[in-house]
Amino acid sequence: MKKLLFLLLAAGGLVFIVGAIVLGSPLTSQLDLGGSTPSESTYNVKEFGAAGDGRTDDTPAFEQAIEAAASNGGGEVFVPVGTYVLHPIFLQSHVDLIGADRDVVTLKLSDDADNQGLTRLVNIEEAENIQIHNITFDGNAPAHEGGTEHMHTLFIWDSKHIVVDNNRMQHAIGDGVSITGSTQASEDVTISNNILLDNHRSNIVVEQVNDIKIFRNQSTSNIGRPTLHFEPFEEMDLYGAEVYENTFGSNASDTYTIQIEGTPEPGNYFHDIWFYNNTIKGLSGRFMVKETKDSEIYNNTFTVKDLYIWFKNDNLHIYKNTIETRNGITVKTSADGRYAGLPKAG
Repeated sequence: MKKLLFLLLAAGGLVFIVGAIVLGSPLTSQLDLGGSTPSESTYNVKEFGAAGDGRTDDTPAFEQAIEAAASNGGGEVFVPVGTYVLHPIFLQSHVDLIGADRDVVTLKLSDDADNQGLTRLVNIEEAENIQIHNITFDGNAPAHEGGTEHMHTLFIWDSKHIVVDNNRMQHAIGDGVSITGSTQASEDVTISNNILLDNHRSNIVVEQVNDIKIFRNQSTSNIGRPTLHFEPFEEMDLYGAEVYENTFGSNASDTYTIQIEGTPEPGNYFHDIWFYNNTIKGLSGRFMVKETKDSEIYNNTFTVKDLYIWFKNDNLHIYKNTIETRNGITVKTSADGRYAGLPKAG
């Protein structure tokens, strides 16, 4: 066993890498495959006219069921077995979307949905207290070649107290799930026990959100795309991300398998990211970290091209990981000399 101790002090930023580099067996994640049955507060989409036959446009039935639940103070919109063709739908506060079982319930973006707009299959915008369980969300990428990268299967914007558990998100032109917002940011979001497969921008995208938990998901790309992508775009500080017990795998060769990125411009960071007990597979893809503060990466199994610790990380600790790489570990500043929140050189 070869032990590695590495300490970098550069322009006020600290990066600690401590641990063992060993070739070992990957970890595995256990997924909860449980289904659901309707409760007394259920609004069954078939009672509002949904066909679920894979041909009929069921958007009006879903809209009516959501509105009925919201008008009565909230409840569950229940989706029985079937394939439901939809244009974008919008959930409202206190309205849950619950399927019978993700293996037999599919919501699929319509073939004739707009390719050039912000066309997201399921939208949660400025809402709160919503849960989504036991559904496959299909972005129908083959029917939308040439569509914009913002065509996601699930889109969360400036919302709080959101749980997305035990679903499947697949084949989006954009992301499987995108969690984001304005400078107000989303808050308290849980992404757990899901299967994410072959979404064409990234499987999971994290932008403006505080207090997010991502755990026990299986995120796989067989089309050379990232499996997890942190990339906030607002100039602000963000706080709290816990990513654990996931399995990430990608055949990416000209990009990264995972990117953990904080917020832009000097003085802004994504604070308190805890990334642990994950398995990351993809010898041709990079694991990249930048613009973080007071964060921990530990007890993971990496099989990646390299660990690339880039600029503006402050008090980053990397330890007790099992690492197999082609190019080792790189710790460096950016080309313009920025590190740990210092202004651009020159």
